[in-house]
Amino acid sequence: MHFLTSNFNLLYSNSKWSELTSIKFEIDKNYNNFFFILNNKELLNKFETFHIILNIDNKNESEIFKKLKEIKKIISRSSNKYFFFYIINKLSKSKNLKIAKILNLKNNKNLTIHCIEKKISQNKRNKMLIKFPFDIEVINVFNQYILSNIKIYKSKPYKLIILDCDNTLWGGVLDEDGIKGIQYSNKKGGLIFKEFQNYLKALKEKGFILSISSKNNQANVWKAMKKKKMILQKKDFLSPKINWNEKNLNIKEILLNLGLRSVDTLFIDDNALELKKVKEKIRDVGTVKFNNTNSFLNDLKSNIRLKKLRVLDEDLKKYKYYKIKSKFEDYKGNQKISPKILKNMRQKIKFININKKNFSRAIQLFEKTNQFNFSLNRYNSTDFLKISKDTNHTVKLISFKDKFGSHGLIGLYVIKREENNQTIVDFLLSCRVLHRCIEDYVIYCIQNQKKSLNTYINYRLTHLNNELVPLFLKKNNFDNKSKNNNNYVYKIKKKNKFYESKKYFN
Repeated sequence: MHFLTSNFNLLYSNSKWSELTSIKFEIDKNYNNFFFILNNKELLNKFETFHIILNIDNKNESEIFKKLKEIKKIISRSSNKYFFFYIINKLSKSKNLKIAKILNLKNNKNLTIHCIEKKISQNKRNKMLIKFPFDIEVINVFNQYILSNIKIYKSKPYKLIILDCDNTLWGGVLDEDGIKGIQYSNKKGGLIFKEFQNYLKALKEKGFILSISSKNNQANVWKAMKKKKMILQKKDFLSPKINWNEKNLNIKEILLNLGLRSVDTLFIDDNALELKKVKEKIRDVGTVKFNNTNSFLNDLKSNIRLKKLRVLDEDLKKYKYYKIKSKFEDYKGNQKISPKILKNMRQKIKFININKKNFSRAIQLFEKTNQFNFSLNRYNSTDFLKISKDTNHTVKLISFKDKFGSHGLIGLYVIKREENNQTIVDFLLSCRVLHRCIEDYVIYCIQNQKKSLNTYINYRLTHLNNELVPLFLKKNNFDNKSKNNNNYVYKIKKKNKFYESKKYFN
């Protein structure tokens, strides 16, 4: 559920709001009510996102700034909500910066500010008669901004961007033109490549992973980046595959090494034939054809799956986590994960209670984890907050580290207790840490803590979790107690092999 409020009359019953009301939007019925709404704890708990349109002029400027200072405290305490501000004003640039500073835009990760730059037609008659200070058609402008943000809010961003080198990261063919002959500079011919790398670097800093699949000599690629002082360097890419193999084979290997899915991957290349060949072999991968025009970069920036409203601490550490995984893959080599390898990894699991700092990460795990996710429940922040506070439920986040470092918060579970039974309602783990007995060890810990209780686990079968979860269930020979359509309930046997997993953990 989403809520729209403002400091003027929103004409909530006007038919022009129909697009919003059709997607579970509630529009404020009261005039100049934004401040009171955000001070209402009951309404704050009810809605997932808040959209605040503010019309600021020289007359109400000081009053609005004062209210914004008070609202800032509410926003900082409501990390499980998201706030969108749409500012309409004729103020100076410094005043707009002041608004961002008042709301603490730099530190509040649950806040976005839009200064509406489109021409907004003021209407004195409407302002006087119905307290709506614009032409009615302006509602369409508001709709565009709000619907666009909701689309981004609900979208699933790519995790991995794989890049070609020649005529993509720079202009020209490195092995033919040499380092001096390739285009990468502040001048017209090489500027688009520098701007593209700058954009990719910004995406990396928001948690997107960068890699390379390119037909080149690897040593020459790193040398060219260094000599040309490119924005992107060797350290910015994980599991790069620079060789003369088919690109689809390289991409499959990158995905395997990083534990990522093709559906969460974007491949960018200037060669339409190469893109076609990749798409034929890896159907779900996203592809974009590079061309050295400004329109290409603008189109890429408008790609909804390359946008992130909320950048969490986990996102900023993601490169580090995948680098640690890459070290594990190098350590393992071509061997299967064996007991000997696991024993040498010094693995450690920690179970953490939900709190304000990690709440957003829990929601993110529900939204993004698919393959090893028993329920595929997509809780919104309001519903999950209720569960986390319910005394009949136990909710734990799972952190994991090994000899190479910390992998961060990689999973969670939700348990519901009823008399002599406990049911694992939700259990999910990030794909980058699977097949290391973590899933077995978590079940062991859950059962070992409440030995007297019967332990059940819910599983909802879909096309997203129809591979890894069934393999886990089959391997451990669970008792299938009931089935309702695609919803299964399994009983975990009192005597099972889960206890053996503890030898792989400190």
